[in-house]
Amino acid sequence: MPLTRELLFFFSALGAFNGFLFGLYFLLLARPRLLWKQLFGAFVLALSARVGKSVFLFFNPGLAREFLQVGLTACLFIGPLLYFYVRAATEGDSRNLRRSMAMQLIGWGLVALVGGTLFPYAEYVGLWRGYVIYGIYTVWAVYTALTVFRARTQVQSVLKGNGSSRDRLITYTSLGTAVVLGCYAMVSYTSYISGALAFTLLLYATWAAVRLRGETGTPAAAKHPSPAPDTKPAAPTAREQQLITALNRVMVSDRPYVNPNLKLADLAASIGATTHELSSLLNGPLNNSFHQYVNEHRIGLAKQLITTEEHLTLEAIGQACGFNARSTFYSAFKKQVGTTPAKFREEDATNT
Repeated sequence: MPLTRELLFFFSALGAFNGFLFGLYFLLLARPRLLWKQLFGAFVLALSARVGKSVFLFFNPGLAREFLQVGLTACLFIGPLLYFYVRAATEGDSRNLRRSMAMQLIGWGLVALVGGTLFPYAEYVGLWRGYVIYGIYTVWAVYTALTVFRARTQVQSVLKGNGSSRDRLITYTSLGTAVVLGCYAMVSYTSYISGALAFTLLLYATWAAVRLRGETGTPAAAKHPSPAPDTKPAAPTAREQQLITALNRVMVSDRPYVNPNLKLADLAASIGATTHELSSLLNGPLNNSFHQYVNEHRIGLAKQLITTEEHLTLEAIGQACGFNARSTFYSAFKKQVGTTPAKFREEDATNT
């Protein structure tokens, strides 16, 4: 039995509505307030605005052109927001990233404001349908291609079955956006509502992949460090064991340590603990300091990138792992591994 128009409207509108809710949550409420989460929220909001516009236009062809202009303008920001969300999630928050993001987003904002004011869709329908819309979709496509290229490491990890929750989120949003874009590009051969239906399907598929699938394991850097021979820490309490489990899960799935400005309070909030509880947990059952604990995870990721990402410079790897300076990265790496990153890369190349 074919789907009725009511069912089509329900499923397509459901995705747009829930997309708005997800976007608002990550943009305003998600804790800790990390840059990549805020950008992800803004990206989902922009994509939801575009999808919502297509849903209402499909079921109400007489929709006001001012509303159409809002939906099309949102398209201009989908690609840039996706790109910078993935950069922030893989590189961490940095001054260079914020500067580049501000310049590009402000630039596109000025283009949308000035162009939309001087040449509104309602008065220049031919211009928009003949040139502006194609330009907007080109911007979306270019940024999406750049994003997929940048996320190739995460995509490969997910395809191999050993990606973290954040790797799966990056993979699904990057490839899913490309699918939605392709649906809109092929409307002359399919249906205008196909993009909205694809968005609904991908939204829930992404949620299921990230939230329902268990982690594939805890990397070596996330394991509890062995206490010194003469140290016998007390067995963790039930509350401490609960926090240890939550801490390991967050460090594996969200990788908060790639944020160079990560604070003890931020990490504590992410596992539902107070600052005092996390400090006591690290100094007690985990026999570690906050600084050393975070650096262990950063160095674990650095070793992985050094052995798998030959095209990246050591400085870029240090920044991607959360180190603010090259000297700090080298010092922490040598302290934990016993050799410099450069020597580690040389030895790895020799062994392979």
